[in-house]
This record gives sequence, structure tokens and C-alpha cells, in this order.
Amino acid sequence: MFDADDIRYSPAEERPPWELSPNGRVREHFSCRKVDDTTAGYCHEVEQHKQARIQAEARRSNVQNDIQRQRAAVRQRMAQEREDARRRMVEAREAAQRRRAQSGMEQPGNGNPPHDPRGDRYIYNDLPYGAPPAAPGRPKQKRSSLTGILLIVIIAVLVTIFVGFYTETYSGSDTPFSAEEEAEPDDWTPPWAEGGTPWRFTPEDEDEKTAPDDEKTALPRAELNGALTLDIHSAEGRQPLSYQALYEQCLPSTVSITVYTEDSGGTGTGIILTEDGYILTCNHVVSDGVTCTVTTFDDTVYDALLVGGDPQTDLAVLKIDAEGLKPAEFGDSDELTVGDEALAIGDPLGVELRGTLTNGIISAINRNVTVNTYSMTLLQTTAALNSGNSGGPLLNIYGQVVGVNNMKMISNAVTVEGLGFAVPTSVVKDIIPILSAEGKVSRPVLGITCAGIDAETAERQGEPTKGLLVSSINEASNAGEQGLRVGDFIFSVNGTEVVSVEEVKSILSDAQIGDDVALVVLRPDDDGGLEELEITITLVDQADLK
Repeated sequence: MFDADDIRYSPAEERPPWELSPNGRVREHFSCRKVDDTTAGYCHEVEQHKQARIQAEARRSNVQNDIQRQRAAVRQRMAQEREDARRRMVEAREAAQRRRAQSGMEQPGNGNPPHDPRGDRYIYNDLPYGAPPAAPGRPKQKRSSLTGILLIVIIAVLVTIFVGFYTETYSGSDTPFSAEEEAEPDDWTPPWAEGGTPWRFTPEDEDEKTAPDDEKTALPRAELNGALTLDIHSAEGRQPLSYQALYEQCLPSTVSITVYTEDSGGTGTGIILTEDGYILTCNHVVSDGVTCTVTTFDDTVYDALLVGGDPQTDLAVLKIDAEGLKPAEFGDSDELTVGDEALAIGDPLGVELRGTLTNGIISAINRNVTVNTYSMTLLQTTAALNSGNSGGPLLNIYGQVVGVNNMKMISNAVTVEGLGFAVPTSVVKDIIPILSAEGKVSRPVLGITCAGIDAETAERQGEPTKGLLVSSINEASNAGEQGLRVGDFIFSVNGTEVVSVEEVKSILSDAQIGDDVALVVLRPDDDGGLEELEITITLVDQADLK
């Protein structure tokens, strides 16, 4: 998860970032969805997001009440119109019968047809022999009925618009080719009840992957042959390239990746690391895959083996049996400044559009994003990224790879444009040697999911105390065996009071896997009091979490 991580976050389905506490107040959680098109995530500004979510809930409630009132008024008005129409029809029939009786129309032999035994409920379209005119008011009845139907249609459209405004929809995996479409849920749940936010981060591929790569993937493993070293080159003194020259130079170093799961599949993009077939891509592109193929720019297809993956940094390394490939040149992301030109090459929406070049700028540097429990420090770019771009290169104007594209921000509630993200090469150069040598990145964690509650938040939400609220315990941790429970408040770690995950990370920054951590835990009782407990937990490897 984080470097020297101390907290194991759970998937958003297990613990949403927001829920109602027993006293009916909104409770905040630091749980987030994976970087992909079928799930949701959010940035660190959780307090502002929470207020926006509460206001959205109130607005939606008001809208629903207004719609219900409008529906009731329309039903009442239509019922009254039907009753008035029936009354007018009865009066018209009676008036027609009186006119016929007075004029002698009912007597045969006077040039008029005999009385129609079917009664007066039928309308005459032509009027020979002085047949009675259409019942007065009938055209008005038609207009009233049409008005009611039109009102119902308008109300239905308004309901659809408002429900679509507040409901998050998920785009699915990177150009998936599944045999079956997933059914829509019957009951709609507002996004704030599931930890939804006005926006979400979506990687360009695959469904949510939360467990470590070696736990979840079924891809065959490549033999580890030692650490790869990623050479980073400075852009100082180089001449900018034209877009045409840049594309011609960088396309041969970009590959298409196709991943097959047990019942579906998806696509992504990769970057050639070495001449003998080491490929860099995003971890979420290949996790959960059963088989994987890599297609080079000359349309040669290779079977790929997994060298290693790290879900926290969203990086993975593959190996194909090839020679003579053209490795990409990697630049120094630390040299970037906001406003620098940035370009992306990849397979948006699948291999049909492979090798697409998009351009933009670097719009932010060191952007902290928390997605599906993992905190990442990413480059932000306006270069267009879509499903299928994950794992592809983000390039500077000199043709150097300065980032690995891995996600974008989208929304069903507000307009979001030009917010793409990439893992900077400053992170890539530290992770690749570890993945290539060990196949995974080991980090010490407590194996629990917590939400930070400071004093102000505790008072506002009606929580009994400040601290870290335990929301889940991973079975790979011994926290449950030592007596920790969901709903407990961690008051201090190794003798230091804590109210946030970042504080725990700082305290355990030098800790190792297997070290014991002393916790002071406050447990609410049935009488509204707090029971103080001392619990010792052993740090576990993040890669061992389930």
C-alpha cells in the first residue's frame, strides 16, 4: 500500500468511505475503490467531499419530495378531468335524447333512420338525416387525456435525469470482451451510501483488484534472473522533437497487451524495457489474468509471463521470449514543471485504435491520490487518456518516457475533462529492480482498515472519542487473535496518540515485518462509556494480506 505502510485498506465493497453511524450521523472511512473503470475512488480532500455529499443528499431528497407532490397533483387532476368528462357525456346523451323526442326522430317513416338499438354511446362520424352531433366536450376530453399523458412523460424524464445525475455508473474494464453482460441492480442506492463521490478515478483497464498480485493473479510466472536497472536520462541540452518525429521514434517501444481471465478479458498498453523482452505495464492491467499476450508494433504476438506486480504503485513487469526489441528511453520526471508538453501513446478503447498519439501538458506534479486504499503520488496531465491507455508511456517533448499512464478522473455528476494521471519515473526506477528480483514489494502493515477521527470530527459526528476507528481486520493479521475488534478506537501507537493514518505511518516508518506494535484501544460499551485495552499486534507483509 504505502511505503512503510501501517494500515491495510479494505475494498470499497467491504467498507465504504462513508456510512451512517448508529446514532444516524455520517461516519468517514479511509477506504477507496481501485483504479479502474468499474469502481470508484477519491482524493484526500475528504472533508470537502463529505460536505458536498451531504448537500447532494439533501438536494436529492428535496427533488424526490417535489416529484412525489407533482405526481399526486397530476393524478388528482386527471381523476377530476375523467369525472368531469363522464358527467358531460351523460348530460350530452340526455340532451340528445330530448332533442330526438321533440323532433320526432324516433318515429320511423319521417325520413330519419330508425333508432339505433346500440344506444347513444357510439359517435356518428357523418350526419345524414339529421343524426345527432358528437357529444359536446369529447374533443376537450381528448386534449385533457393527452395533456395528462404528456405530464406523465415529462415527469418520467425528470426522474430519469435526476437519478442519472446522482447515480454513479461504471464503464467496465478496458475494452472487455465478456460473453455475458452484468445485470443492473434492481434497487438503486445513492452514491454517498456506498462511499461514492462526485467523481471517481478510473484506470483504463480491468475490474477492481485489491489483493496482492501474487494472491490474485493466475498468470504463469517467469523465472527471476536478478534485478533490472532502469537508466534515467536527463533532458538537459536536448532539442524538442516534432510530433511526427517523436511518434516515429517512440511507437516501436510501445506494445499492446491482451489479458484473458476465466470468462472475459481486457486490453492495455506496455513499454519495452529491454531488448530481450522485459515489458513494463500497470498492475491492474494484468492482475486476475489467466493468460496474457503482447503484440509489438510490427504485429508480432508473444505469450507473456508475469515477473512481478505491485498493487500499491500499480506497476507490473512482464517477460516475453523475444530478441532485438527497441527499449524506450526513460527521462527524469523530477525535471518536469507544470506547463511542459506531454504526449501519450496507447490503445484507447482496445487494439482497434492501437498506437494512438494524444497531446497535452503536465498540469500538476506530485498530485496525491488515494484510490482503492492505495495512496499514490502521480503526475497529472491533460493528454487524453481512455480505457486501454493504462500501462502506456507518458512522454516529454524529447521522446523520453516520464510516466506510466494509469488512470483518469471521470464523473456522472459534473463535467470532467483533461484529468489524466501517470506514475512518475522517479517511482518506476525504484520499483522495477525489486519486482524483477523478488517478484513483489514487501511492506510492513498492521493488516487493518481504519478511519481517522480527530476531536472536531468526533464531536460533529457524535463519536465517543477521537482516534482511529477500526473498520475491518484482515485474516492474515493477528490483530483479531489479540483481541482487536471492528468498532474499536485506536487511541495510541507505541505510546503516541494518533488521529490519522499518516501519523501511524510516521511512527512506524522504521519498523520491519515481524515487529510488535503496542496499541492502546478504547472500546465503547453498552452504557455509553469506554473500556481501555492494551493490545500488541505483529506487523505482517502487505503481500500476504488476503
